[in-house]
Amino acid sequence: MTTMIPESDADRVARLEAILDELILKIMVNLNQHGYGTAEILAALDEVCEKRHKAYQEDPDPAEDP
Repeated sequence: MTTMIPESDADRVARLEAILDELILKIMVNLNQHGYGTAEILAALDEVCEKRHKAYQEDPDPAEDP
């Protein structure tokens, strides 16, 4: 049986940020290979994240909508 050690909020956030950083780096490498520049990718990523954030604020759980 594995014992679960509760992780602090700071540890959880740090782990999430590390995972996201790795995934975003992989996306950026892929997009660079397809001809997109790093600054262009980062600007688009900012826009996409902002849109996702606004959509979440408007409707945090769209799956429950009829």
